Amino acid sequence: MAFSVSLFNIKGGVGKTTITANLGHALANNGKRVLLIDADYQQNLTDIFLNQLPTTNTLYHLLDRDDLFASQCIVSTKIEGVDLIPSHKRLATIDPSASLFLLRKKMDKLVRDAYDYILFDLRPEYSIVTGMCLLASTGYIIPVKPDRHSIRGIQSLDLYIKSIQKQTELTELGILVNSYDGRTTVSKRMTEGVQKYFAKRMLETIIPINTKIDFASCHQQTVIQFDALATGSIAFAKLAEEVIMKNNGGVGIIE
Repeated sequence: MAFSVSLFNIKGGVGKTTITANLGHALANNGKRVLLIDADYQQNLTDIFLNQLPTTNTLYHLLDRDDLFASQCIVSTKIEGVDLIPSHKRLATIDPSASLFLLRKKMDKLVRDAYDYILFDLRPEYSIVTGMCLLASTGYIIPVKPDRHSIRGIQSLDLYIKSIQKQTELTELGILVNSYDGRTTVSKRMTEGVQKYFAKRMLETIIPINTKIDFASCHQQTVIQFDALATGSIAFAKLAEEVIMKNNGGVGIIE
């Protein structure tokens, strides 16, 4: 059964899409079958993996139409072992009164049996789509940058997650520091402060600042495609191993 994880922080600009794309590729490099779901109407994750933005059978259509199921909206990507349910700009128009369990019901058995990992790339907002994705997940990762504003949002996010946990089992895999710059005192001190304050909630992996991650995105690639030996690629390989380890520990299995 698939291990399903949402990448979520109410603060924007923390690198959720980049992490989702590269973690997905790193998991596939470990022989895992991966499905990425772009739950952001800006379609950035979709743009990384597809040369042309689709106009039918996207996540929007999946949630808007009664006759579609997740298995009918999957497209292949340029990376072996990684598939995608793309986003659509109209995703923001989904009826806010829709059932929060709609996406969970749409994740049919064909999808749950076909993949080892399902990763949701969420917008930084408390919306109906965000709630649907979290209720379709059994684990979540909170990406943060080593800055004050990125970290302050965690308390608000925690309250929201607690409301979701009243309706389903949802386990935190950990807080992930992204864009760490070991050359600056600010980055070092903020990271040390986060690690001390959140302690056991932290993932061991830290994703460093690496220009090749940005170059890869500009070329519609993951950093592993762009340069498999880059420091960013090595960090995402470590993150994949950590996620697999948590999975093997029995966290977040969709039954």
